[in-house]
Parts: sequence; structure tokens; C-alpha cells
Amino acid sequence: MEDKLIAVDFETYYDKAGEYSLSCMPVHLYLGDPRFDAYLMSAYGGDGTRYCGDPRGFDWNLLSGKTVCAHNASFDEQVYLRLIELGRIPAPGSLPGGGPAEWVCTADLSAYLGVKRDLKTAARVLAGMSLDKSVRERMSGRAASELSGDAEAIEYAMGDAVACYNIAARWLGAWPAEEREVSRLNREAGYRGMALDYPLVLQGALKLEARLQDELDLIPWVKEGLPPLSRTAAKLEAARAGIPLPLSLAKDSQDFVEWAEEFGDRFPWVRAMGQYRSINTLLSRVRSLKDGYVRQSGRYPYSIKYFGAATGRFSGGSSGDSGGKFNMQNMPRAEMHGVDVRPMFKAPPGKVLVVADYSQIEARLLLWRVGDEPKLALIRKGLSVYQAYGEALGLCGPGSDIKREDPHLYKYCKAACLGAGYQCGGERFKGVAKVMAGLDLTEEEAVKAVQDYRSRNPLVVKLWYDHHDALAYSARRRDDTHEVELRSGRVLTYWEPRLACGEIEVTQTRGCNRTRMYGGKLTENEIQATARDLLVHAWVKCAEAGYLPVLNVHDELVFEVPEKDADRAVADITGIMTEPPGWAAGLPLGIDIGVHGFYTK
Repeated sequence: MEDKLIAVDFETYYDKAGEYSLSCMPVHLYLGDPRFDAYLMSAYGGDGTRYCGDPRGFDWNLLSGKTVCAHNASFDEQVYLRLIELGRIPAPGSLPGGGPAEWVCTADLSAYLGVKRDLKTAARVLAGMSLDKSVRERMSGRAASELSGDAEAIEYAMGDAVACYNIAARWLGAWPAEEREVSRLNREAGYRGMALDYPLVLQGALKLEARLQDELDLIPWVKEGLPPLSRTAAKLEAARAGIPLPLSLAKDSQDFVEWAEEFGDRFPWVRAMGQYRSINTLLSRVRSLKDGYVRQSGRYPYSIKYFGAATGRFSGGSSGDSGGKFNMQNMPRAEMHGVDVRPMFKAPPGKVLVVADYSQIEARLLLWRVGDEPKLALIRKGLSVYQAYGEALGLCGPGSDIKREDPHLYKYCKAACLGAGYQCGGERFKGVAKVMAGLDLTEEEAVKAVQDYRSRNPLVVKLWYDHHDALAYSARRRDDTHEVELRSGRVLTYWEPRLACGEIEVTQTRGCNRTRMYGGKLTENEIQATARDLLVHAWVKCAEAGYLPVLNVHDELVFEVPEKDADRAVADITGIMTEPPGWAAGLPLGIDIGVHGFYTK
């Protein structure tokens, strides 16, 4: 196998001072910039290949039929394709042996193995190698002519290729075929991107710019050239108004939110500070779409991180919404400030978007995991999880429809199923009910909801304590790892469980900080990870049937299909996604699926 494996790494010109770097822009803009220069590439293979130099001097036939590995293949593979497009290296069709058999990403492999994605950490943990990444920092702004003969730069580039090869050679066999395939599918979906309604994007940007200026006009110190969120200026203005200033002006500060609610009606500048931040954040996102639009294709390429969370969930790109990148996993659900982002993504001419979202998947999985057959029987009859919970609790009678007849009760049951199932207390449940169901509960109501849930779901409570007891046992023995095997067969590994001040701490991803862990959180991780594995299975099966998703968002897959084939696509996709894999026998699955001209929930 090793003689069929070759690692490839590209070094490209970048200039942080000139804002030409991947920290400042998405990959497709970086590669399309006139400054793009892949001046150095390294290759290291099990067949004895060892090269570091100008890409034009490499024998590209050495990649023919090989498994090409790269650490962050979503960059290196696109560099390779861009060099072919520019005519700087030969296209696979012009080579005697053709091109690579496949590209694999060792950063994705590292994440699957529970290791932080960066090559320095992955090389240390998985290959026992120590890499000095400071060399790369010193290459910023230096031209190819300066670096082509730089022994330090060449050694650095070669070291990256060797590390990548060693990770793949040792660990590629531990990466299941389905996982490896979905890594590729996710990467290639990002390359293709989604069609963008560019006029709608421009319209949204103009509207938000006007709204932003309206808010800035209400903040007195902005006219003096001070930042809108200047704490010093806000403190002076608050003193003049005779009102306190919150301890923090941070966007996620509860003090700031409550302060704005209390004083915003009396003092327009208070409300404007909160509005400014919200509008500016949305405007930045819309501008990312505007700047990243590819006119030739009419599409917006994007990046979604495979195994972005410790549970295996996919997540937004490496830096979320920063650096001109748009986080496809975190779009607002509804219109904000007169602008709705989701419809900016549309179906191209002659096609439609089929949006398929698993219905209440985590709530269903929890009931299935603990074997709560009475509630599962109701769900198999077509009831929603929340309706089944309401009936089991005696809050509604059989045959009722609480979603239509009693929306408040429906929201209450939804909050209970999504929040109370993971051992949260009353105070936390109060916040969960607000975020997940839009409910404003008193502390007493929240505590009662938690107590009701626990008394009515003894099997779930037992799972919490079984998990916690097993983890505590591992911690007392000071085991190297604590493992939780999922029904899918995948294993969640928690490293070095240890008792600390009456609590248990673990490392979820090697190379990252330690975190508190307890039975409810272990349960939540197990269920979320299992839901993710269901989506991966369905994704691969859909692809095998000829339906390639253009986007995945949590428990949802989005497909772009010919309009004339929409009905057949809906039937096929529904059949695939609602047929549980062998390891999930008895799990009642349902999806919400619709055909749209633009992206919507």
C-alpha cells in the first residue's frame, strides 16, 4: 500500500501585511489573485520519490494511479488544479499514466482520530515528529526569487511532506471507507459551491449599509471620529445621562443585552450600539458573499470542516465568518434588519433545490438509545416526538395536535425533549427553552419542567448515571482513555479522565484544552455523534444513487437537481434517508423535505 502513497505539499507566496493570505481571504480568491505563485512543492512517497523545488520541474507522472495525501487537501488539491488551469504543470490527460487515483486529507484524518488538525500537533501526536512552523511565518512577503535557494525554506517544505506521508502511512487504514469518502464529498461540494442570486446580495448589502448609517448617526461620539463601541466614550455619555454602564460591551455579554433592553427606549444611542453590532455583523457576511461571487460560474465556493467538532459534527470553515469567509453552517433562520440571507442561495436555471432535514433526529435517537418503546410506538404511528412526549406526560390527549391547537404546549414539549434530556438544571433549562423554543419561563416553571422530565423518563436518567459512573471509574483508575462506543461502531475517546475539585476533566481532542465532563454531557455527545453518523451514511448512499449534496448543515442535506426530475429525486432521497442502516434497526426516522427555487428551511 505504501508504494501507492505519496504526500504533496505546496508553498505559495503570501503577504500578511498586504492582506494577501488565507487568513484574509477564502481559497478561491487567493488562488485567483494575480499575486498567486506556487513557487515550491515537495513530494515524498513510499516508492522512493523525494522532491522539493519548482512545481514545473517535478515529474507529475509520479502521481499517476497514486493516493495523493495532503495536510489540508482542500487547499493543496485546489493549488494543483489551478496550476493545471494556468498551464504551469501538465494535465492528467496528457500524462502516460493519467492522474492521481484520489486525494486524501490528513488534516481530516487527524480530526477523525481525535487530534487537533494543525500539522505541527498531528505530526507530534500521530507520527512522533517535531516540526518548526516558525519558518513559515518568516516567509511572509518574501518573493519566490528570495526563497528558491533558501535551504531553510526547502528543509521546512520537505519536512511537511514527510510528516504528512508518515501520518497517512501509519493511520490511513484506521479511517473507515465511508468516512474517507464523505471527507472527499464534503471537500468537492465546497469546490462546486452554490449558485448565488448576486443582485439580491447587492440589494441586501445596500440596505444594510443604509441601516448601519442610521444607527451610527444616533451614537454621539461617532461624529468625533471615535469607534461606535468605544468603552471610554460610552462611559462618558452614560455618566452624562446618569445611567450605569454594563461591565462588558462584548456581543455575548448578558449584562450588555439587559442594559440595552432597560435603557434603549429612553436613550437611542444605547439601542443603537446593540443594533450597530448586529447590523455590522450581518453586513460583513453579505459582503463576503458579494466579494466571493465567481461571475464565470455564478456560484459561491465555500468551505465546511469535516469533523469540526469532537463528536464528528461538521462545522463552518477554519475561521467561521472571519477573513472574508462565509460560514455556511450558521445562516440566520429568518430575516434580520430587512435582509434574508438564505434566499441569496438559489437554484440555477432549469434546476431546483431539494432540502431534506431529519425530523427531531436527536430526540428520536435518545428514545431509541434507551429503548423507550411506549414513546417510540407513538412516533412510529406518525406522531412527532414532542406530541408523543406531551401525551406521555398527560398534557394532551390522544388524537390531539398540539402544534396546531396549543403552540405554547408544543414549544414546552420541544424544549423539554431537546434540553432536559441532557441533565441540565432549572437555570440552564430556562435559557435552553428561550433559545430552542422561544419560551420565557420563570425559574419555578423551569425547575418544574426539569423535574417532570426526569420523573417521566427514568431510562434517560439511568443512561446519564451509567455514563457518569463509568467515566468516574476510569478517572479513579487514572486510565489513559475512556471510550464510549456508538451504535454505529465508531468510538468517542476521552483522554486522561481525571478527578479535579470534585469534578471530572477530560481532553476531547488531543492538542486542545481540557474540559469538564459528566453523564449528561456524555449522553449529549453520544446522541449528537450518532445523529452525525446517520447523516454521513445517508450522504454517501445518496451520492451512490447519483444525488450529490451541494450543502450539508447539521442534520440537513441540500441537493441541486433538474426541475423535471424533482418528484423522483424527492422520492429517492426520502427512501434513502428514512431507511436506517443495519446498526440502527428499529429507529423511526422521518425527514422534512421540500422543493424550492432558493435555499430555505
